[in-house]
Amino acid sequence: FSSKAERHLKVSDLTAEKESIAELVKDGQADTYVYMTNISVDAPIAVTIKKELRNLGVINPHLFGKQFITKAIRSSNKLRALVPRVYGLGDLSTILDERAATQTKSLLEHMLPTLKVYVPTSPHQKAVKILAKHGIVLLLGSPATGKSSIAAILSVMSAENPAHKCYKIENPNHLFENWNPNESGGFYWIDDAFGPNQLRDDFVDCWIANMAKLQAAIPGGNNFILTSRQHIYEAAKPKLGSRNHPLFRDASAVVYVGELTLNERTQILYNHIKAGNQPQNWKARVKPQLDSLAKEQMLLPEIARRLGDSAFTRHISTANDSLIKFIKEPKEHLLQTIKELSKLHRAALTLVFLHKNRLPVNGASTEMQQLVLSYFDIDRESLGQSILELKDSFISQTRESQETFWIFKHPTITDALSAVLAETEGMQELYLRGTKSETILSEAICSGATPISDAVVIPSALNSLLIERIAEVPDEAAINRLLFSFLGDRASPEVFSTIVKQYPSMLHRKTMTSWRLSYDPRIRAIARAHQMGLLDDQLRYETSTYLQNALFDQIDVSFLDDDLLLALIPPTILLNLSLKIRTRLVDRISSVADITAAEPDLDIEPEDNFDDLNSAINQLESLFSEDDSIRDTLADAKFAVDNAVRDTRQKKDQRDAEREEEGDWDWKDYARRTQRIEPVPSIEKVPSVRNRSPFSDVDE
Repeated sequence: FSSKAERHLKVSDLTAEKESIAELVKDGQADTYVYMTNISVDAPIAVTIKKELRNLGVINPHLFGKQFITKAIRSSNKLRALVPRVYGLGDLSTILDERAATQTKSLLEHMLPTLKVYVPTSPHQKAVKILAKHGIVLLLGSPATGKSSIAAILSVMSAENPAHKCYKIENPNHLFENWNPNESGGFYWIDDAFGPNQLRDDFVDCWIANMAKLQAAIPGGNNFILTSRQHIYEAAKPKLGSRNHPLFRDASAVVYVGELTLNERTQILYNHIKAGNQPQNWKARVKPQLDSLAKEQMLLPEIARRLGDSAFTRHISTANDSLIKFIKEPKEHLLQTIKELSKLHRAALTLVFLHKNRLPVNGASTEMQQLVLSYFDIDRESLGQSILELKDSFISQTRESQETFWIFKHPTITDALSAVLAETEGMQELYLRGTKSETILSEAICSGATPISDAVVIPSALNSLLIERIAEVPDEAAINRLLFSFLGDRASPEVFSTIVKQYPSMLHRKTMTSWRLSYDPRIRAIARAHQMGLLDDQLRYETSTYLQNALFDQIDVSFLDDDLLLALIPPTILLNLSLKIRTRLVDRISSVADITAAEPDLDIEPEDNFDDLNSAINQLESLFSEDDSIRDTLADAKFAVDNAVRDTRQKKDQRDAEREEEGDWDWKDYARRTQRIEPVPSIEKVPSVRNRSPFSDVDE
């Protein structure tokens, strides 16, 4: 391998390999020997080297150079998905047609520099195989692990198929609002599928309502990539419950990103240092330490990128302990870096932040811009110049729908800037005044409330301003969902009490209901008001009636073990609730199973039609574990559900057989696309007589 693209192979390049080849021949491991290089190979040199290999005892010598490798990879879109750096061989024009090139370039324009240093890790390869087999994959990992990069590469693979149309979706609600699941050929990338910084309940509800549609769309030729920070998905899983995708429930289509091997970390570090903008003398000073840095398991792709960028390393020395600390404490270093930026540069980052990481290049909000100019005491021209100075280090440009935006180079910059604004005197007020009220509901938390990871903490001194901004929240169902979630979980007791007293009608707002009432943010906010003695009798009566109707009409038993919600039901009614469950609810489960089996949804798995019933049975068994009569009735109900599942399975199999005969779908193509991709066979260990560091030419 050589990092000098213009090099041509010389006969002398074989010299360093001869001792190894002799040992391999002696051990009977080199009847066939492949000499492969990214250097250009001229025909006379190839002939001479093959003769040398035969003289060493090789029977079948092969020599593959740059031309062969380039041709082989360009001939296969699957190979380009596994080895994305080959776009450096030409550019996005190598994909099959103008339509696909336009789609992919629009999707990945701001990520093209990443492709040049990208390393296809084992999580990347696993994701490629899962997507080919199942048509859906969920990428999980901590910030800076490379989830979005993998999703982008897989999108490239899709865009090369003329039958596919590629879409990057920022919000699952946007996906399902304008999506026809009966259309085929769609490739959908949903980034931060369950919330960007913290869990979004409205996102979870959207998935619960539409996961069955998504499942049904995959056999029709649609593909889906979801990404999420791992801690956010873990918080979403209990709420998704059995409505989660079956391949996510059993982790068959889940890839944990960030678990890198030493070889992968070495290649990632090499690429970023080699291609980075650090001066040559800096690279020379750190070169002896790079082998030890690559051994650090916390070395992530984004950390390696920062290490190769002089903008992020100005405050650290090239001593080994300082570099190790840079890797082990990335958030602290990023915070320090942002704090040490000039006032103009911090103002520029703040302006991007206030535009929710989508600052129009030629159309910044006048209100937001004026806030930044005022708080940082700077002029408009200097602010514009400082934005340009941050290009390619902290921010980059992307083009969507004929408009160009400034965005942060990596989402962790958003997290760090939130922390800086939250802890800097006067900056929290800037955040509150400049950010949309609905954004505050999903990103902020009151000082004194239960801590939430990555949330912007609003100090109590700004409670009045916070309440003023919350009062501006429009009365819309989707946004009300965020409002109730804030009131129930993010508002301090003082803020909650003041809002309910000053704006009592807020608790009466309407919103989308949850799959299970135990997770419904409006019900929980109302229950909190009742617990604090702030709930009016009329709303308590309406909520109590609503809970009972859900229990007996929809068999939603999810709140029966939640004391906070049960307290909404008056004691006299609560006393009769147990009897009604025995006489009205338990006996109905079998008949509901029969009704469901009569008209099931055949586009989802048969078992998924009966998720709610099975969940209810399990919870009732737990609540009435000492009541033999109810347990016997529930056992009969289980039997009825099992029979209903079998009936539904038969109906689905018959429907699918009829569709296959009619040729509604190209089953041959679908089978080919989803066939299992076998792993490459392992290679026996090969003796090595050299110990050349991969970083030997990193400073050249």
